[in-house]
Amino acid sequence: MQVLDNLTNAFVSLDRQWRVTYINLQAESLLQKTREELLGKILWEAFPEALGSTFYRKYHEAFETLTSIRFEEFYPPLHKWFEVQAYRSREGMSVYFQDITRHKQVEEELFKLAAIVESSDDAIFSRTLDGIVLSWNTGAERLYGYSALEMIGQSIHTLVPPERRQEWEEIMQRLAEGQRIEHVETVRSRKDGRRIDVSITVSPVRDATGKIIGASTIARDITKRKHAEKRQHLLNEASNALVSSLDHQLTLPEVAQLIVPTLADYCRIALVDEQQQIKEITVNHIDPEKIALVRELYESYKDRAYITYGVQRILQTGKPELLSTISGDVLESVQQSPEVLQIIRALGLESYMGVPLLARGKTIGAITFSSVQAHRYYTPDDLSFAQELARRIALVLENARLHREAQAEIAERKQAEEQQRVLKERILALATTDPVTELPNHRALLAQLDQELERAQRYERACSLLFLDLDHFKALNDGYGHTAGDAVLYEFASLIRARLRRIDTVGRWGGEEFVAILPELQADEALLLAEEVRAAVAAHTFSVGGGIHLTCSVGMASCPTHAQEREGLLSAADHAMYAAKRFGRNQVRAANDPAVLALFPANNSEEGREEAALVGMVEALVTLVEARDYSTGRHSQQVADLVLRLTRALGLPPSEAQMIALAGRLHDVGKVAIPDGVLQKAGRLTEEEWELMRTHPQVGAEVVSHIPALRPLAPVIRAHHERWDGQGYPNHLKGEAIPFGARILTVVDAYLAMTVDRPYQKACAPLDALTELCRCAGSQFDPHVVEAATFLLQPPEQSCELPLRK
Repeated sequence: MQVLDNLTNAFVSLDRQWRVTYINLQAESLLQKTREELLGKILWEAFPEALGSTFYRKYHEAFETLTSIRFEEFYPPLHKWFEVQAYRSREGMSVYFQDITRHKQVEEELFKLAAIVESSDDAIFSRTLDGIVLSWNTGAERLYGYSALEMIGQSIHTLVPPERRQEWEEIMQRLAEGQRIEHVETVRSRKDGRRIDVSITVSPVRDATGKIIGASTIARDITKRKHAEKRQHLLNEASNALVSSLDHQLTLPEVAQLIVPTLADYCRIALVDEQQQIKEITVNHIDPEKIALVRELYESYKDRAYITYGVQRILQTGKPELLSTISGDVLESVQQSPEVLQIIRALGLESYMGVPLLARGKTIGAITFSSVQAHRYYTPDDLSFAQELARRIALVLENARLHREAQAEIAERKQAEEQQRVLKERILALATTDPVTELPNHRALLAQLDQELERAQRYERACSLLFLDLDHFKALNDGYGHTAGDAVLYEFASLIRARLRRIDTVGRWGGEEFVAILPELQADEALLLAEEVRAAVAAHTFSVGGGIHLTCSVGMASCPTHAQEREGLLSAADHAMYAAKRFGRNQVRAANDPAVLALFPANNSEEGREEAALVGMVEALVTLVEARDYSTGRHSQQVADLVLRLTRALGLPPSEAQMIALAGRLHDVGKVAIPDGVLQKAGRLTEEEWELMRTHPQVGAEVVSHIPALRPLAPVIRAHHERWDGQGYPNHLKGEAIPFGARILTVVDAYLAMTVDRPYQKACAPLDALTELCRCAGSQFDPHVVEAATFLLQPPEQSCELPLRK
């Protein structure tokens, strides 16, 4: 009994009355009942659901016929399939059975899969690793044209074109590596010789050990899709070629090249021009010898009017033509002349179609397509595609014609408009351009200034303005004549323009006055630019009179610093320029310069007018002093000019530099109180005369102190004879107690005094004067100012050693 318990199959023994006499452990498990529940029980009482079932009938059949029986049956109460073997014996019956539920499920799935495979529209087949076909469904029969009987046992290479063998070998290599190849688009051969486009998915087939023993392939016919894609690509390429140029003599040959060999072996495009002349474009991939023969035939038949084959007939009828297959019977049925039949046979045509090019209901041309390939036959679908292609070509040709007509009309209109524009520009140029300098005139400058000020206010940016006046121009004009004066103005304008930026505007304001508009330039930047222009003019040799030197006076005003409106800005710049001329010319003045404020007070009250008059008086006193002191001549102006250069070298702000320069201009105004006998004495002064001379700084400071706008200059003028060591006059100030402007003024005054001839002293060389300044640095002069002066007035390699450096 232990042997029966160890069986892998279930076992039950029955007596003649169907009582259970034995049951092994496997049977207990499958039947889900214990031995105690079954032993001695009648089988049909223990399993009442089996009454009348296949189990009941088969057991009775074996019992009654005294035979063995084998069957498979599903038992619903246990939801299991059983494989049963029953053996009749004298004592009763022995039954062996096992659970085959999983096996039956797999079998059912396989049946379903087989049905799916067989009914699939896709080609599904399997093969060995060496390419021998093992299975072949009906989808494969439809796709490739081979029956299962023809392919099973044959090599799959039958389907692979020679040019695709390398691709196939690569697929096989990937398959051997265990890869699954999905949706590869390729080409295969049918039984009838046609090539078809397919998408294939190849999966490895493995045995129970996992070893790859073959492959299964699913192939889908994508010929129609690829055909449609090729057609769409051809349409797109043709459309791109057509719109690339308006010259169809360039584009149509390119279109024909696209058609051949994609859609035809021989393509003719014929156009009818406005003179009803036919122009043809021909592209072919046919044997040149055949083409030469056809040309000879055409040449021999050209005078025969009844030749209406192809292009000529389509042009006459305006209707498409389609000959899907050209055979002898077809040729006879189309009622062509013998000459035409000879041409068709000479070309070896297999299929032909032609379509008209229609525009506005008129036939403007035709396209014919000819195939000499045995398996390329044109269909109604091909004809529809050809008509769509012809429609696009005709549309582009018609659009090109309309474009040419429109262009001609536009050209005429543009010519008239251009003439009108040129006339307007000439009138505008005459109205806005100065004829002498070719710069914008007064009117144009005002318009440009309005635009720049509006832009500056909108974006909260600066806009500066320069007024430039050529000094002593009237004398030049009177001396050399107006022609020379115009030439000087032109050179002056060129000098200004060369120093400005591209966004700046310079124009002639009137006479010898010019205006420069400087967008987005702050006041300090505009002052530096103005100084560059002034220096360039002063250094320039004008071509008049064999070469002369001139200077200019410049006034600067900036928005919004000095004014925000146009008139205020113009007035501020004009006043600054006037002050530059008033205080010696050849200089730059800003609108907020003390001299400007003194000459043009902000208020127009009696006090303001009185202040302006006082400034005028001070300027007159300076002029008087220079006239009385013939030994120094223009000394005050020379001091002012050099002070301006030195302050800039020291890095002072432009406004402070201008103020110290103005102090330099006025520093000797106190000499107005010195008697002529002392001021003009040729020899050395006595001690009493020196005492009198030493009063002029104090007197000068008193003079400017009475004018509010010039009052800040008083400390500088008063201290311009003080010494660094405290031994100067009038207040014996020492070191940095001396105003910085006065220290600068002292160095400049001494340098110019040494380099100019005096009645009692000859001028020394500039280098000697610098050496003397260096010697007295730290005693008489501020060492820092002397150092800056030596670098400004002499190259560094020739400068002297300063005590400060030591």
